[in-house]
Amino acid sequence: DKINLGFKPKLVINSELGLRTIHIPGVQDRKIFVFGVDDSNSKDAAKSIKADYGICIRYDSVNDIDTFRGETGIKFPVQLGNDEIIKFLKIDSYPALISIEGSKEKFENKN
Repeated sequence: DKINLGFKPKLVINSELGLRTIHIPGVQDRKIFVFGVDDSNSKDAAKSIKADYGICIRYDSVNDIDTFRGETGIKFPVQLGNDEIIKFLKIDSYPALISIEGSKEKFENKN
């Protein structure tokens, strides 16, 4: 049996890849590709994107991600999106590439 765990938030679909940078102190720099499995703009962007991780924010089932991987050739790990991820990363449209940048400051021990 196929288990449907679909997620379809009402977000804007970009005609071109959206770009955004988020600063989160203490984390390694990463690029996250945000996409939906059912739109051609996400599929087109995925074929040339360089990312460390993916977040799928529009799907009907987990199987959709495997199909998307096969169609686009992406190799990076993909997390299923949910309301908490959308809120935390302030996602308002897709496809998008979010650059996560850690703090560049160096701390010195003054003791």
